[in-house]
Amino acid sequence: MKKFIVYSLLVLGLLCWVSPVYAANQSSLLLTMPPILAAINDSNNIFSYDGNWKGTFSGTENGMWGVTIDSNGSIYGTGCSNDLSGAFTLKGKVNNNIFSAEAFATGGVTTGSMFSGLIIGPGTITGTWINNHYQDEKGTFEGALNTNPAEEICTYGDAQTVMWQGREWQRFDDGTEHHENEAETYCQELVLDGHSDWRLPTKDELKSLVVCTNGTYTPLEDPPSNPNNCGDGNLLPYGIPTIDSLFSCESSNYFALDTYASWPSCYYSGPLGAINFSNGSIGCLDYKYSDYAYVRCIRD
Repeated sequence: MKKFIVYSLLVLGLLCWVSPVYAANQSSLLLTMPPILAAINDSNNIFSYDGNWKGTFSGTENGMWGVTIDSNGSIYGTGCSNDLSGAFTLKGKVNNNIFSAEAFATGGVTTGSMFSGLIIGPGTITGTWINNHYQDEKGTFEGALNTNPAEEICTYGDAQTVMWQGREWQRFDDGTEHHENEAETYCQELVLDGHSDWRLPTKDELKSLVVCTNGTYTPLEDPPSNPNNCGDGNLLPYGIPTIDSLFSCESSNYFALDTYASWPSCYYSGPLGAINFSNGSIGCLDYKYSDYAYVRCIRD
């Protein structure tokens, strides 16, 4: 009986506390905010965490990150490493005040890194990150609501090179189409950003730069498999050239080291393959039409 009386008093007290809140404002944040977008801090204040966030991460790699948390709690944004892996995409979810996002290289391939943290108050986040593929790669991250959402997180200015998926790339091609027999020599003789060990990329390396803004999964398949360009199986429009905006690029063919001479459609081609950044397609040049293409070099 005593337990029942105590329990009844507790319930009555709770109802008395909630009722004024409801009566005062039926459209209050407490009542209308979806559960995933509200959290209660130590002072019992309710705050929202949808919006634009930015911060830094440190540890075995260092850099910046910036994301948008939408009204459903979905996380989407970018990060830039100052050390090894260059730019990456962050995707995840906020559940209550728990922030969880995975890092992906452009094209949808996971880097293995997870960012896990807590939004500990209005406008503040802190947590840790770890690469699940190489668990000695780890560190911490922190951030806050971004008061300047138009600010770019990954800024390279006039930098002549950019890190992309662990390799350094020539950011700007020279604006000249090279003959197929000259492409490798061009890279071997290139001196850029103090380095002279540049080379022509393989087909798979060059293919890793292809970005299909209509959501077609990348890296694209090699023909005859599909999708082997940004439009296959998807009628939505896509941005041209089909490459991340970090790079300056022509909507045209770029040489790759691999040969496609064994393909029937490449019967008249030379020793090099090519990727066309007008649609992301992989193929070869036909001597009947042209044996010239642009060149973008890479170094390990």
